[in-house]
Amino acid sequence: AWMKVLTELVPGDEATMSTFIHAATSADESGIADPALDLARHIKSLIGQDPASVDSISDEKSLELAMDNIPRIIEGSSDTVEAEGVLNVVCWLFQRVLENNTAPANSVALVDKFVGKLTADPKMKPMLRLKMLSTVYNVLGGNGTARYNTFVAMIKFAAAAGSKELMAVAPECEGLDEKLAEWGVPVAKTRELCTAIFTAMDQHKNSDGAHEYRKKFLLTFQGTKDTAQAKKEASAIVVEAIANPSVFHFDDYLALDAVQALKGDAEFGKLYDLLQIFSAEGLGAFNKFQSANAAYAQKLGLKADDCVVKMRLLSLCTLAASTRVMKYADIAACMEIPETEVERWMIKAFTAQLLDAKMDQNTRTVVVDNCKDRVFGTKQWQDLRNKLDAWRHNMKDIMSMIEQARQRQQMQAERMIQQQQQQQQQAQ
Repeated sequence: AWMKVLTELVPGDEATMSTFIHAATSADESGIADPALDLARHIKSLIGQDPASVDSISDEKSLELAMDNIPRIIEGSSDTVEAEGVLNVVCWLFQRVLENNTAPANSVALVDKFVGKLTADPKMKPMLRLKMLSTVYNVLGGNGTARYNTFVAMIKFAAAAGSKELMAVAPECEGLDEKLAEWGVPVAKTRELCTAIFTAMDQHKNSDGAHEYRKKFLLTFQGTKDTAQAKKEASAIVVEAIANPSVFHFDDYLALDAVQALKGDAEFGKLYDLLQIFSAEGLGAFNKFQSANAAYAQKLGLKADDCVVKMRLLSLCTLAASTRVMKYADIAACMEIPETEVERWMIKAFTAQLLDAKMDQNTRTVVVDNCKDRVFGTKQWQDLRNKLDAWRHNMKDIMSMIEQARQRQQMQAERMIQQQQQQQQQAQ
């Protein structure tokens, strides 16, 4: 009876698991046999021993027997559904041992042992094992350390299992800051987890995801003096940002203390200089850097042609920010292209959403409505403030005009009422 119930359990469904626990612990009333004993007999049968040799067994011993034979449980079941049902029983027994018979000081060790058994073979039914790991995580409640250890194990296991498994776990990484706050782990543990995530995503070619969690890792070094240990990842994130064709704003990277630590560094100082060029300088500055450091840039994995494309677009942004009307000749000069290619490059800028402008082929000019600022500093904040102030004043003027119109309409209505009253009095 208990096997049928457990095969219907949803992994991680604490309400269903609790219902089974209540039934199992009320065996005298419900008629359900002791799951720990039945589980032990089932495993004895799987490993070729006499099930009848077990006439009684403690929860702890039954759990230990199950943990030592997880591969046999998976291989010896008729199908995945049966294997999942038996493993749900193991998870239930794990929860009962954890809650009833394990001192808090020993609970983390028990969790680590069980998790270690579940993650021992990433090639044997990995999705089933991930379900069980999810169940373990959910039943741990407020045990932050154990939950953290389980989560890290899930990431590493999924990465070892394959891309499909990592994709299944990746959504669980969302809201990581809230999870870390809930677990209450020290910063060193935060760095360890971020490293596990971006390493897994690097391994399976999820460059955007790896970039996101590499940045989270580097943010843990803000305001600290130990940025030296982050040089490798700081250099990696700078190279990724420069190489990414959709990244055109670099202030966020320059704001990282770990990236600032690259300045003047014997190994990465030139990379920091290159970041400064992409952040605020023009194509000429890049060409000068490239001429002097072509081998260095190639070693970083940066492609010169791709960098030139990005620097041309960034140089165009600089020009657009300085004038509302750009001549084709000036655009060609700043981007170092023939005038005949200006319109093609303008379309590139529109597609990248760097500019909002109109091209006039007759006057061979571009009228700029809006462009992205390459650097958002004090001047840009002041410009934004001025625009908001102007908008506020305009709104005041509009509201004043509306109020004046309302008053005029009200006065006109009052005059009409007075005129009607006067006419009625005269008629009487």
